[in-house]
Amino acid sequence: MSVLDTSLRSKQAQLRQWLFDSALPIWCDAGLDKQKGGVYETLNLDGTPADVNRRTRVAARQVYAYALAQNMGYQGDTDSVIDAGLDWLSGPAAAPGGLVYAVLAPNGDVVKGEFDFYDHAFALLGYASAFKVRPDDKSLEDKALKIRDTLLTTYKHPVRGFEEANPRTLPLKTNPHMHMFEASLAWIEAGGDSVWKDIAAEIAALCLDKFLHPENGSLREYFDGDWNPLEGEMGRIIEPGHQFEWAWLLVRWAQISGDDKFIAPAKRLVEIAEDFGTDHDRNVTVFELWDDFSPKDKKARLWAQTERMKAYVALQSIAATPEEKAGYVETLIKAAEGLELYLSTDITGLYLDKMNPDGSFVVEPAPASSLYHIICGIDEMLSVSLQLPNECDMSLLKAISDLKSIANVDAKTPIVAKFEYEADRLGQQSLSIAGLYVDVSKQSWSQEGFEAALGLFETAGLNAAREKMWTGQAINVSEDRAVLHVALRDSDSENARLRGAEIASDVKTARDAMRSYANAIRAGEITGATGKPFRTILHIGIGGSDLGPRLVWQALAPLKPQIDIRFVANVDGSELAIATADLDPAETLVIAVSKTFTTQETLANFLGARDWIIKGLGEAAAAKHLAAVSAAPSKTSAYGIPEDRVFGFKDWVGGRYSLWSAVSLSVIIAGGYEVYERLLSGAHGMDQHFLTAPAAQNAPLLLAAAQVFNRIALDRPARAVIPYAHRLRRLAAFLQQLEMESNGKRTDGYGNHLPTKTCPIVFGDEGTNAQHAFFQMLHQSEDIVPLELIAVKSNPEAPLDMQQKLLSNVIAQGEAFMVGKSLETSEAECRSLGFDDEKTAIIAPQKVCPGNKPSTLVLLDALTPETLGALLALYEHKTFAEGIVMGLNSFDQWGVELGKTLATSVLKDITGPAIAAHDPSTTAAVEKVKQQGHGPCTC
Repeated sequence: MSVLDTSLRSKQAQLRQWLFDSALPIWCDAGLDKQKGGVYETLNLDGTPADVNRRTRVAARQVYAYALAQNMGYQGDTDSVIDAGLDWLSGPAAAPGGLVYAVLAPNGDVVKGEFDFYDHAFALLGYASAFKVRPDDKSLEDKALKIRDTLLTTYKHPVRGFEEANPRTLPLKTNPHMHMFEASLAWIEAGGDSVWKDIAAEIAALCLDKFLHPENGSLREYFDGDWNPLEGEMGRIIEPGHQFEWAWLLVRWAQISGDDKFIAPAKRLVEIAEDFGTDHDRNVTVFELWDDFSPKDKKARLWAQTERMKAYVALQSIAATPEEKAGYVETLIKAAEGLELYLSTDITGLYLDKMNPDGSFVVEPAPASSLYHIICGIDEMLSVSLQLPNECDMSLLKAISDLKSIANVDAKTPIVAKFEYEADRLGQQSLSIAGLYVDVSKQSWSQEGFEAALGLFETAGLNAAREKMWTGQAINVSEDRAVLHVALRDSDSENARLRGAEIASDVKTARDAMRSYANAIRAGEITGATGKPFRTILHIGIGGSDLGPRLVWQALAPLKPQIDIRFVANVDGSELAIATADLDPAETLVIAVSKTFTTQETLANFLGARDWIIKGLGEAAAAKHLAAVSAAPSKTSAYGIPEDRVFGFKDWVGGRYSLWSAVSLSVIIAGGYEVYERLLSGAHGMDQHFLTAPAAQNAPLLLAAAQVFNRIALDRPARAVIPYAHRLRRLAAFLQQLEMESNGKRTDGYGNHLPTKTCPIVFGDEGTNAQHAFFQMLHQSEDIVPLELIAVKSNPEAPLDMQQKLLSNVIAQGEAFMVGKSLETSEAECRSLGFDDEKTAIIAPQKVCPGNKPSTLVLLDALTPETLGALLALYEHKTFAEGIVMGLNSFDQWGVELGKTLATSVLKDITGPAIAAHDPSTTAAVEKVKQQGHGPCTC
């Protein structure tokens, strides 16, 4: 990736995060008038609304902003703002004939009732934006057509364009025409009728013929009734921000119409605005120039910076050469940096609007109207990709293509036959490391395919990516974060050398705090409110805050633990009820684990557990029975958790990689700190192996190569993980989150669609149980589902003969999937059982297993903290390596948010008096639940 590409993607990620995490939530929460309706005109810089007169254009712009946010993939509440804006347009702001009033008081009284072309252009844009996300709501188009028809019949200029009023008032203005142009393009994109295209064509032609200065190519603002520049100073005014904005629209129109005559004027407008209208010392576009390009007003408004961004997005999209495109992108990044100057406020998500000529800002409320400009500029910038295939990209695509060709041949050759002509196949494709034996020789590949699959990782740049991760660079590009769970397993000295003293100190401080707390509880020095020692920990978390610790505890728990752990994850109250049914609150410690401490399921369970403690011991005693693990410790105090019982972890530890952190505090207390240290030690051993071993002898890469071969080269959509060890029964569930949340994506970290398939479906169950459940399908189906068979060689808890039976099953299954059973063998079996020819003809085909189905064997010497740590780190690194080949960011999870957001909305429907708009099936389900009520179990 080039330096320019890196800079672009970093800036895109920063602006997207500012918009999604801060600005959109603030303007939804504080920017809506929930009493009187509509949206506030401004927010004070302390986040409170200023309840002043309201321009209708602002309601329309907020509809646009949140409809666009929905199209951008924002998972927060967009409907509330869209509804509020649309209700204002069709309610208080509605004027006769389908038009809108321009300005209203907060209570809805009309302040400015005369026709305003500008506001109607934005009403049309708002309706188009809403129609894009609500295409079934035909009333939106009907309302837009009423406005458009009135404009065409009542306010049409006799030559071209539109009047400002009827009867005519002067001057005529280009600005409302610019937004009418924008609204027409939006309706074209939304599927509107051909009249929109006619209007857009007319305004584009009017711009070239009348708006543009015939000599210098600039665009004036004010005209007389015959579209001549207004006499006097007003006729000489040009606004650089509008030069950029018109350029953006003209390029869009050229692309829609296929008429390139609009390109050169657009480029000239950008040239004027950049060379004369941009103060490069401040890196901002100023407000006004005279038509000789001398400055008129050197103040710099926020909106002009977004228009500068949009103009360069447009120009890079039509660049003739890579060099020209790169030049436009460089200026785009500068323009984005100019915008960021306005975004520096005490409350992230608000902004300043006016910069003085000396670079200082006018301190005043943030205008809602500017959010329209900001989100449009950011959305346009997010569409930019330097996908000029570089050498690495081309090499990787070719390598993947070559692998597919090899794989298609390899898949037709029986796996078992490959052992015959590849003399050292087993030796080349198996290894022992950190108490684990890994054998991938039963995969479908030939030695050539094996080497080609491994070669993808070098071609994709794994070595550089691995170095970036280990040294704390921000490889989670969409969230601009480092990924350093490996630092939790490393020594303090190595952390300091590779990642800096601050990280080393953070890790040591967290370890020391956990050790001290765990040892004090185990020694009985920290007790419950009654003085009784803790006998049980109620561990409350979900996802990464549950799956990892639960797996580790099940794998390593003593048969008779001094302190036991009960895990509660599901928001279904039955799990909490079952977990606490036989517990004594006086001997129970509740540990809530949530990275953000806002997770709905975890908070619901924690509040239920706290109430259970209070009911048993009283409110004053509860604090001694509560602890928390969170990366947001500031939020835990509100729930009565003492500050000294909150254990933090940093945002460079992802949720599904967090079991190595304080997230495993329950396990550390119940199992002892030394068990945790041994777990870290085993993982660290696998870390060093992954870092240093050559690819052909690198266990994580062997597993990753097998998955790449099966998923990308052969399009096998699922993989089964079968642990033949009861203590590892949750391994498949753990890997479902680790792999499917990390790599189950369709875009890269910058929003570009990926060229390959990504993560397969991961499923599984423990050992012989699975054989009696779904192995029938795996053996006899035409579908090929690769397997990972995981077993433990030595188990002191099991009698030797039982362990031998278990191991014989796992070994036999690997062989059975590979060799299968032919029709001839099945017929011979039938005859040996005494079947006649007729019965043999019926039964024998049913016994056939086609075989040639791949599997991998992972055999642990014994299940110890060290081997468990190595096993889990093995899969972490496997997942990371696969993500590099697939070209995605393995460390974010935007797709998780959709269901959470909709659940919040549906909850309001269930608990509130009314049901919001849904599809008929969803509405019916909500109605059924509301009718059901909540009563005691009658079973």
